[in-house]
Parts: sequence; C-alpha cells; structure tokens
Amino acid sequence: MPNDVTLPAEPVRNLPAFATGLNLLQQAVHNNASPETIKMLIELRDRMIAEEKKAAFDDAFAQFRERIATVPQTRKADKFLFENLADVAAMINPIMGPLGLSWHHVETITDDTADVQCVLRHANGHSELGSHWVRKIPPLQRHGEPNPFHAGGSALSFMRRWTLKGTLGLAADETDDNATAAARAAVELITPVEAQQLFALATSLADQKALEKLLARCKAEALKDIAAADFKRALEWLAAKKQAEMQAEAQAVEARQQHADPETGEVTE
Repeated sequence: MPNDVTLPAEPVRNLPAFATGLNLLQQAVHNNASPETIKMLIELRDRMIAEEKKAAFDDAFAQFRERIATVPQTRKADKFLFENLADVAAMINPIMGPLGLSWHHVETITDDTADVQCVLRHANGHSELGSHWVRKIPPLQRHGEPNPFHAGGSALSFMRRWTLKGTLGLAADETDDNATAAARAAVELITPVEAQQLFALATSLADQKALEKLLARCKAEALKDIAAADFKRALEWLAAKKQAEMQAEAQAVEARQQHADPETGEVTE
C-alpha cells in the first residue's frame, strides 16, 4: 500500500508552522491521500500554528515582565497614594506595543451588576483571558445619594484597573506607610509618562549602567521617586549621553571606511 505522505528529504522543523503544515498537505493531495489522512494533517497543521503563536505570545510576555513589574502610585487621596487606569496604561502601552501585545476588557453590565474581564492579545492572533471580576454596582439613585452613573463609572474604572494589573502580574508600590506616603506627596514627583520617557532613553544607551547613574544623580531609589524639578535635567543628561554615543559610533565608522580597501571594501591595518 503506497504511503499517503512522502516525508521531505530536508528537515522542515526550521520552517514556520504554517509552511510546514502546508507542505505536508500539498504532498498528501498530490499523492491522492485518503480523506482521513487529509483531515488528520489539517488538524496537525492547525495545532502546529496554534503552538507557534502561543510560543510567540509567551516570549513577548516574558520580555514585557522583564521590563516592568510595578506601577508607581503618584496620585494622592487623603493620606494614601494610588494610581489610576490612565497611569497604568501610560506605563505599559509603550512597552507592550513594540512587543506586539495589547489589552482590552470584555464587559457585561446589568441594572445592578458589572462583569469585567481583561483580555491579553498578541499581534499574531493568540489571545488569553485574564483576571475576571463580577461585583454589584450602585443601585438607581435615591434621594440624597450620589449620581448612580458617576458611582457606577467609578466602580467600572476600578475593576478595569485591577483586572488589568492582575492579568499582567503588576504590583502597585504599596510598601509605603502613611507617614512615608505623606512625605512623598509633599514633593511633586515626575509623572508615569515622564518616568517611561527616562526609562526608554536610559535603556537605549550602550552604557548598561546609565539608569543606575541617573538615579544616583537625581538621588532617587527608583524612577518614580525622581522629583519633577529634576526631570528636565535628567532628560538633558541622557540626551547628551545618547548624542555622544552616536557621534562616537559615526567616528568609528568613518575611521573604518578610511582604512578600507577601495576595491574590496575590506579593512586593512
């Protein structure tokens, strides 16, 4: 009995899953494979593609977790610090975007209940359901009570923020006690967006200790602790280092070109 599928002479394990599965299907059709074999190969192809997408998602998420683990709390209510959904988004979106990651919420709202679930998605199509929260929301307005739409909106915003942080495994910086929080609030700190600007520029430098040096210059333990008054000075210092590195690299390229053989392009001593 002839084989339904002829294995290729060269290994195909380095090809994308879609290409590998398609090759096997084409061979099966060419060799007049049975419907059962073709169905099996289609299922195999789909499983290989799904596994490849899952691996890409896992790799991107691992890279994201290496770059951020906590969200600074820069807003103050009474004696406590907190962060809102916009603060979290401003910190994570510039990191997630280049990695192909995005997030959104699936919500179902009834008269007295809100159902919120965060969904994490990769550009290749793989997605995973994250934290899920169902809770009661304020009832219809009664005399003397707050506007129920405002109260409900606040509840939804709170649920979105916490399900997002739970899905991404982010922790708020909640180690401060009230006294420390009050002391921190007395000094205006940089915003999450400004902290992300400094982080992106510092990590783009060839100097791997640039971030450590920046914190030392600003006398801060973390980016979120840099005083707002020091932001411009910190940004200018990083920009100057970046420009110096680019000039040094350009000079090195020019020097190599001057010593290159005009015909072969090879660098000579």
